[in-house]
Amino acid sequence: MKVATGTVISSRSPVFRAMFKHEMIEAKQNQVTITDVQPKVFAELLRFIYTDSVKDLDTMALELLQVADKYDLEKLKALCEKALLGGISEDTAINMLITADLYRAEQLKQSTIGFIERNGSVMDSEGWKNLWKTNYDLANQTVRKMLMLKRLEKD
Repeated sequence: MKVATGTVISSRSPVFRAMFKHEMIEAKQNQVTITDVQPKVFAELLRFIYTDSVKDLDTMALELLQVADKYDLEKLKALCEKALLGGISEDTAINMLITADLYRAEQLKQSTIGFIERNGSVMDSEGWKNLWKTNYDLANQTVRKMLMLKRLEKD
């Protein structure tokens, strides 16, 4: 998908602004070629950039979170995080934690950690055991945050 340069796109996304401002191929050609985002997801990204609204947030929140992070659209990230909060369950908590960490979605990450702290059975799951093996830092950080939450509850 090719996207022509525009002041709106550049003004809303620091990433697009950098592409068009500096001596990059995008600036010379006055367009950007996007190959790693599905067209329907990118269409929603553009809808957000131009209107501050998203039509299919419930069905595309995860995909939009990824592109919002990539193009540094904090308001869209916050909307996606809020939409994803309702999907935290014992079955999804570990994947949600990993996703939140990967895309620097702090609200989603903190809510997921709180969910794990309140639902101890998540820590008995294979997903939790696998997290310790594959991403020790995130698992350790999660336990430390949960301990802090417990201390705050006592005070």
